[in-house]
Amino acid sequence: MTYGQTPPDPFAAESLGQPTPPPYVPPAYQDTRGYAQPSPAPAYGQPSYPAPQYGAPAFPTFGPRGDEKNWMGIVSLVASIAAFFVAPFVGSVAAVVFGHLGLGAVRRGEARNRGLALWGTILGYVGIGITVIVVIAYIALFAFAVQEGGFSGSIDA
Repeated sequence: MTYGQTPPDPFAAESLGQPTPPPYVPPAYQDTRGYAQPSPAPAYGQPSYPAPQYGAPAFPTFGPRGDEKNWMGIVSLVASIAAFFVAPFVGSVAAVVFGHLGLGAVRRGEARNRGLALWGTILGYVGIGITVIVVIAYIALFAFAVQEGGFSGSIDA
């Protein structure tokens, strides 16, 4: 072999004296699913996935849906609003209790209404604060009236 000449291809079938193989013919696939039309031969590359099934699932789903305890946040907000009109201290305490229970349920994924529970809790604390301020004001007013002599302990006509 001289300089500038290309070496012979060692993998060429003619150079090794072997016959060339016949071209690849994919096998014919038979449809075993019982449908009328034959299925196409699979393509090379990624496997194909079945078409998505629509409708209800074939099995029931269990576990938390995420809204079983939404009622706690709703009760908290309703109780906090009712505390300003109906039962000031009792409604505020109920709002705080159910608000914290609702926030705990949101944290565990059992409820989805964090805003309602949070606002119920905040308004419940505000209602308790207002109730405490009003009670302290009444006690101070009563003590001032007794000290100034506006109120005597006996009933004189």
